[in-house]
Amino acid sequence: MVSKTVLLACCLLFLAVPGLQSPASANTTEQPAISLVDRYRSALEVDPDNLKLRYYLGVALLGRGQTADALMELRLAYPEFQDSVEANYNLGIACLQAGDSDSAVLHLEQAEALGATENPDIYPLVDAYYNLAVINFEQDKRDEAIRLFKRVLTMNPERREVERLLGDMYARNGQDDLALAAFNRYLGAFPDDVSIREYVFSLHFNYAMKMLEQEDLVASREALRQALETSPESPLAQYYLGYIDYREAHLDAAVTILHRAYRRAEGDVRQGVRELLYNIALQLLEQRKAKSALDALRVILLESDVTAEELFLAGNIHLLLSEFVAARDSYEAVLRKDPVHQGAILNLVTAEAGALDALFADGRRFYDQQDYLAALSRFEEMLKINPADPRARNYSEDCRSVLTRQAERFFAAATALIAQNKPLPALEETRQGLRLIPAHPTGLGLEKEALVALRAQIDATLANADAALADQRFADAEAAYLQALQLEPENVRGKEGRQTVARLRLAYAEEQVRQGESALGEGKLDLARLAFVAAQRLEPALRSAEEGLAKTDALVSSLVIEELRWARRAGVAGRLTEARQHFQKALQLREDPEIRAELAELDAGFNRKITALVRTAGRYADKQEFQRARNIYRQVLTQVSDHTEATLGLAQLEQRATQMVTEKLAVARELLRDNQFRQAMESFRQVVDIEPGNTQAISGLEECRTRSQAQLQGLLTSADTALQGQDWSRAENYYQQVLKLDPYQRQAKAGIEKLDVLRRKGLQAVDLDTLYLDGIKYYTGGQYAEAITAWQQVLQLNPEHAKARRNLEKAQRKQQFIKDRHDG
Repeated sequence: MVSKTVLLACCLLFLAVPGLQSPASANTTEQPAISLVDRYRSALEVDPDNLKLRYYLGVALLGRGQTADALMELRLAYPEFQDSVEANYNLGIACLQAGDSDSAVLHLEQAEALGATENPDIYPLVDAYYNLAVINFEQDKRDEAIRLFKRVLTMNPERREVERLLGDMYARNGQDDLALAAFNRYLGAFPDDVSIREYVFSLHFNYAMKMLEQEDLVASREALRQALETSPESPLAQYYLGYIDYREAHLDAAVTILHRAYRRAEGDVRQGVRELLYNIALQLLEQRKAKSALDALRVILLESDVTAEELFLAGNIHLLLSEFVAARDSYEAVLRKDPVHQGAILNLVTAEAGALDALFADGRRFYDQQDYLAALSRFEEMLKINPADPRARNYSEDCRSVLTRQAERFFAAATALIAQNKPLPALEETRQGLRLIPAHPTGLGLEKEALVALRAQIDATLANADAALADQRFADAEAAYLQALQLEPENVRGKEGRQTVARLRLAYAEEQVRQGESALGEGKLDLARLAFVAAQRLEPALRSAEEGLAKTDALVSSLVIEELRWARRAGVAGRLTEARQHFQKALQLREDPEIRAELAELDAGFNRKITALVRTAGRYADKQEFQRARNIYRQVLTQVSDHTEATLGLAQLEQRATQMVTEKLAVARELLRDNQFRQAMESFRQVVDIEPGNTQAISGLEECRTRSQAQLQGLLTSADTALQGQDWSRAENYYQQVLKLDPYQRQAKAGIEKLDVLRRKGLQAVDLDTLYLDGIKYYTGGQYAEAITAWQQVLQLNPEHAKARRNLEKAQRKQQFIKDRHDG
């Protein structure tokens, strides 16, 4: 089901944001991202051990898409930022972009442990985990993908689209129960997703077939029932449910479900349903349940290609029900298809004998009710079977006599009306009489006379019909031709006109279908729908129009679902413009108040998020965390360019930054004059943190390092001498003095770390968190052997430490990969 990688945008926390305003002058303009990277690199040439600057450089590089370079800088800076939510998050995103899913999970989980979930607008971990899950799925790491998707749902249960992907992965793993549970949760949120409904149907149906092969009819029935809950009108599932009912001798239930299936079934499925219904009818007849048998056969007997055997079975059923006339009709139909059918020949004799008695009884009943026309039809039917039957001959003659007298009364009335120049009512009276005696010469003469008088009206009506036909007003033409034929049923022009209407209407409807199919192929769904609807109005029974309309509606529904899926993903990722575009496309496809409500909620949610971001930026500004505040203000303005509060907040921030740069430079220069190198260096670095390219701060840092170099080197030499003499306390004292002068001094920090390792004689439970974090630090620095050792020690203290176990496996994979590449 995952046809392509879909990565939601994850926010990068640019502490040093491309395009910052320089606080040194109110007239400075925004600098491009490349200038910012160069400024950080220039600062690092003077202050190479400044891990904070290196971190800023890594984030700036990441913003430019230089992932490999960014990762190198971020990893070098990591020891300084090990406890930073921000740094772990950004490292996770960088690893994700580099395709290193193991490392990405490690850092994102650490960011989560440090509190990233408290600021979801700043650290959208849900989207990051989602992207990682997709990447792991495509790398065939399904278990890890499933774990991450579950984490997404734990963090945000509203992300129901994740259930769709989970269901697909479970299905691919053969875990059908879990797949169905996930898909059902997804369909609870998105019930119109046809593709998932079909997926769920196939899972249930395939299981049903498996159980049927194993002769477990109970399990197969339940699976088919569940399949029909997803696709209620599936003829295939209905067929197999009917088959199971047939196997279990629930014949009436089988007939009910099979009739439903027969209405929609096509091809082999329809033929299979037909054969099963025939067998059920045969079995019911053997059980002498004739009415149920006839009901089973009912839909088959309506078919134009009904077979001789099906008709013969119908005749036998009618015979058992003593419905002799129907039985006779069935046997005669059999003999028209198969003149030598012995069963039909024999049973026809019995049916005809019974039919004579039945017809006579019916005829006598109608005769006693004085319904002579109905009685006559029964007696004449008897005479067709036996022309010499005296009962039928006597009663038919009597009926004709009575009907002739009744007809002559109508003719007399018609004659009077013609004399009064009232041809239309005269025609009506005449036809009342001809209905009783169709070939009566008086009636035929009167009809002809009335029609002559009505000729002008008939001709005018036919002319109107012709005009309507020429204008392709088929309904009006049909009505006018029919009106003319009601006056003159044998009118040739009227009959031919109706035939022409039917032919042209069908041709026009078929042309509309062709146009609809063409529009459908070109993706013009509105035009396609109009064409299919027009075809249906012309020919309501035209199956191609019905199918085309159904196909169009299904495609519209599918496209709406797809647009909504993309809209929701973009909305969750904060891409409002993209989300709105997809919602608008969905509404263009189908106007829906629920979609409009969802779009309104998206706008409201976006406004809430923007408000929260502006407030967060304000809090950072109050704490003088200028880079963070700038980043968030710019993030807001990227999405809402005219946001008043963000624009004002950013302007005020830059004013405060400019003022602080001026103050810090003055303090730093004063401290440098007093040879207070550590404090001066700290102030200069604070300026560089605010404005990386400030030349005064960079020059000041360079002067501080030059003037303090001799003192630092002496302390480092003393520390190394003490370390070699195993005087660890004295060595640590010298290293600490170095770090007081320069907190970023690389050699001193390395010495402190070395002392920590030498002092660690035995493991205590209190060391567990330190060891775990050391493992992350080693892993990030590419020291996989050391990371493995640290996490193995964690597991010695706590064998249930799940993160340490997962990270240990990742480090071992990295180490093996490097070994394999080296050996190769």
